[in-house]
Amino acid sequence: MRHRKLSLAVRPLDGIALAGGKIQFAIGGQPREPIYHREGYWLFLDLPAGTHTLIWQAERYEGGQRVVDLAGLPSLRPVVEVMLSRRP
Repeated sequence: MRHRKLSLAVRPLDGIALAGGKIQFAIGGQPREPIYHREGYWLFLDLPAGTHTLIWQAERYEGGQRVVDLAGLPSLRPVVEVMLSRRP
C-alpha cells in the first residue's frame, strides 16, 4: 500500500467563521486537486517540496492567490488560513 503525505491544509475564513459556499483551491502549475475535509479544510497531498502559489475562487468571495513555502510550515500540521473578502 502506498502512503500519502499531507503537504498542505487550507482553512478558509471570512472574518467571522469558516467560510462557506462554493470555494475552489488549486496550486499553480500542479495538476493535483485538493480533497475536501468535512471540517472545512482543503487538503493537498504529495506536493513537491518548495514554494507554491495557492489560488482560490469562490462564488461569494473575491478570488485571490498567496505564495506558500512548504518548508516554513510545521510538518505535522501544515495549515494555512486564508482570509476571504466578501464580494460587494
